[in-house]
Amino acid sequence: MEIAKNISYDREMQNQITSNNLGISGHVLLALANFAAGLFPKSTVYLGAQQQGVKPPALFVRLYSIANQKRLEDISVYEFGFEITYIPKDEKSSAELSRAAFLLEQNLDAIPSGVGEFRCYEKGSDFTDRLTHVTGIITAWEKAVPDGPVIQHAEKELKI
Repeated sequence: MEIAKNISYDREMQNQITSNNLGISGHVLLALANFAAGLFPKSTVYLGAQQQGVKPPALFVRLYSIANQKRLEDISVYEFGFEITYIPKDEKSSAELSRAAFLLEQNLDAIPSGVGEFRCYEKGSDFTDRLTHVTGIITAWEKAVPDGPVIQHAEKELKI
């Protein structure tokens, strides 16, 4: 997956990307950041908590919860609670805040990533302190890959 140029992330995320060692939560964060960067190409999208000195309009993408359930021996189901915060260019513009919420919610459905597609099943928004906050839940299934060979012993019977 190509990462949009208007995404800003920390050194730890860069190290995980460079070493090809992103976990499923890293893939979810990057997928959401790419999604937001595509909708707002002239804005910087930050992964993580809000920072000082940000030039609006800007967006912040973060996870606020991760839940895991084991289903079968090798399958886990994760639920990622996420928040996308939009900082408007004009802090007094309710129209800008509403437009950001509508764009994000309208398009939050199938989010492509480097490991497949994530689905957003729940979403909502609110306006607090002249910021738009869009929250949602992404559910992802993960299948464990065996460490050793998949076929450990096989026999073939040939009848002529």
